Amino acid sequence: NRLNAVERASFARRLGNAGIAAAASQTNFVMMQLDSVEEAESAQRFLLKRGIALRPLHEFGLPSCLRATMGLPEENDAVLG
Repeated sequence: NRLNAVERASFARRLGNAGIAAAASQTNFVMMQLDSVEEAESAQRFLLKRGIALRPLHEFGLPSCLRATMGLPEENDAVLG
């Protein structure tokens, strides 16, 4: 839907502004590429402690990537805080 597309584009742009690569997506999630496995694991732990769950993608052969499912604008803002 339109809100998902708007949020996805905004989220990906904000990731890029923070120096984090985001894969192009037509889905309800954004895959982000961090600089290392350690950085991905650290980001995941940091956000999980704050009640935000991102999916690690190491089981898909992408150990330095995380997947963020798009939510409401305020939920997406919390991830990028």
